[in-house]
Amino acid sequence: MIENRPRQLRDHLQQVFPGDFGEIIAAAYGQFLDEIIETREQKDAWDALIHALDELEPFEIPQDLVVWAKNINTNGDELKNNAMRLKQEYSQTYEEFNENKKEAIHEYLDQSESRPELYTNQEVLLFLSKECRAAVDILGRYLPLVSRSYEQFFLKQSRFLQDNAELIGELHVFAT
Repeated sequence: MIENRPRQLRDHLQQVFPGDFGEIIAAAYGQFLDEIIETREQKDAWDALIHALDELEPFEIPQDLVVWAKNINTNGDELKNNAMRLKQEYSQTYEEFNENKKEAIHEYLDQSESRPELYTNQEVLLFLSKECRAAVDILGRYLPLVSRSYEQFFLKQSRFLQDNAELIGELHVFAT
């Protein structure tokens, strides 16, 4: 049963959504899916999450983002680096988190046309917050009930997005 094996939640998510969408979600959220489902509330939230994601209308995912996700999902070092980066982010105070995120976005915006070919974390954030908003809302509703570590990160991320709406708007304008 998936409840008894921590890594299985991430794998289960990729099995339920075997295409590009599953790759993206696993790469972006997989590091928060290493907890054991211990309560009925967690199980119900997991089931509701899967059902709600399954009900989403299909949307196009840029091929470069799929390459980024597959790299994260198949490269053990990339997966560890991504997990360590996110673990560091959610262990910071909100003030540190806020400043570091703003700095990373400003650096990204300053790169303009010299961006690397593969997606950066800022581009993933941009894609998820814009094109994939319905999925992010669903994950935001249910994943904090499944994962304690995501709950901490989600609270900081939500506050960051609210406090820095203008900067996020610049990201959206920059991408178009």
